[in-house]
Amino acid sequence: MSALALYGLLVLSGGAQAGLEGNRLWRVEVELSGPLEDVRFAAGAWGETRLVGSLLAAESRKLEVVLPWLAPLGASELADLPPPEAMLQGAGAATVVGWAGAQPHDAFARRHAALLARPRPPLAARTSQSGPGELLLLFSLGLVSLAVGRRPRLVGASCMVGAVLLTVLGARRSGSAERVELVEAEAERGLAVRITGGLGRLELGPRAVGLEVDPVRSSIVLLQDLQSGGVVAEAPGAGLFALAPSEAPSLTRDANGWRALRRAWVRTPGGDWSTHGAWSRGAPLPPAQGQGTSPPGWIAAGMPPGRAVLVAEDESGGWIRMLGFR
Repeated sequence: MSALALYGLLVLSGGAQAGLEGNRLWRVEVELSGPLEDVRFAAGAWGETRLVGSLLAAESRKLEVVLPWLAPLGASELADLPPPEAMLQGAGAATVVGWAGAQPHDAFARRHAALLARPRPPLAARTSQSGPGELLLLFSLGLVSLAVGRRPRLVGASCMVGAVLLTVLGARRSGSAERVELVEAEAERGLAVRITGGLGRLELGPRAVGLEVDPVRSSIVLLQDLQSGGVVAEAPGAGLFALAPSEAPSLTRDANGWRALRRAWVRTPGGDWSTHGAWSRGAPLPPAQGQGTSPPGWIAAGMPPGRAVLVAEDESGGWIRMLGFR
C-alpha cells in the first residue's frame, strides 16, 4: 500500500480532527513532456486528479495541478506528505516536483474565517417533471389505444412501451443537480467571499481557492483541463462547494450599488425581520412591507445577535448574506 493511501485510511479511521472538515483543493508543481495522455494523480482515499487533454512529442509544460487531498491542519501538514506519483499513457514523462510553495487557501481561510464559518446553502436534486416530449408521447399513445381499443393485448403492449419510454425520458432530468450561489459579506470590514454549490458535479471558477464536500469523507475526482487550467469536481451524490474571494458588495440603506435584487429582508440588531420586496440597482432600500416576515431558514441562520443583517436574492437566483448592514 502506498504512503498516500495509508495516510488516507488513517484519516478516515479517525486520525483527523474537527469532524474532517477542510479544504479539498491543494496544489502540486508538475513538469510534463510529450507525447502523453490520460495523466492521473492519486490522492489516496480522497480521490484523484485527471488531466484532460494530451501533449505532442515536441511539447513540454510546467504547471500546478490541484489535488482533492484532505489536510485538516492546512498547508503545514502537506510538508509531511510525499507528493503523489503520476500515472500516464504514452512515451512522455510526468514528474511531480513537490507541493507548491504557495497554497492560496490558507491565507484566504485566515482572512475570511468568520464568513466561512456560516452555514452553507442547501443542495437537492430537482424532481422530474413532464416536458413537451413526454406530453406528446402520452397523447400519441392515447390515440393508439383508441385505435386498437378492441384488441386488449395491443393496448397493454402500448401502455408498457409508454411506461418504459417515460421512465427513461424522466430519468434524464430527475438526476440533474441544483446549483446555488451565495455571497457572504461583512460590511464593516469590507470582506466578501463567493460560495458556489452543486450536487455531484461542479465547475470551479477561475478564482476558486478552496473546495468543500458534504459528506466530508467523500472521494472526489478533479478534472483539470491541460490547456485552460479549468477544473471540474465530481463526487456522485455529494454536495460540492467552491470558495473564492469576492469584492465587497456596495449595499447600504441609501443606495444599491451592486445589482438588482428580486427580494430583500433586513434584520434589526434586536432580531426583528422586515421584508422590503424588489430593490433596483441605484435606488435606496424600499420601505418595509411588513414586520415578522423572515427569509428562508437556511440563510437566516448562523448570524450573531445584536447586529443588523441584510439577506437578499438577486434576479438570477443567487443570494447575499451581509452582516453589519447599515
